[in-house]
Amino acid sequence: MANESAGTNVFFDDFTVKQLGVDITQTTDYYPFGSVLSHWQKEDYRFGYQGEYSEEDEETGFNHFELREFDSKIGRWLIPDPYRQYASPYVGMGNNPVYLTDPTGGCAEDDFPCWEAAYDAGL
Repeated sequence: MANESAGTNVFFDDFTVKQLGVDITQTTDYYPFGSVLSHWQKEDYRFGYQGEYSEEDEETGFNHFELREFDSKIGRWLIPDPYRQYASPYVGMGNNPVYLTDPTGGCAEDDFPCWEAAYDAGL
């Protein structure tokens, strides 16, 4: 309990709530693997699915990561995995895009042996 105990009244003097104005410039809802569900935007936003890790290629519509391209419609990479992290070299985020991210396109987050291999390779 915060500031309360049995039989004790708690009073707040001069309690005010202020709402600060914030301009929303874009909102995008995604399906789990990154296809756009709904989109509203005022200004161009260069990042797409997985935020700062990828940029949406205007020409192809694919998400461009540091090492390879990702097709959100099929939830697969278009180039084989350079670290052979999963049984299929094209699996996107270990088939678990809600839990895992893949910042570079090489190793899904939370896979420490893969991240050590990437670090040793200088990526």
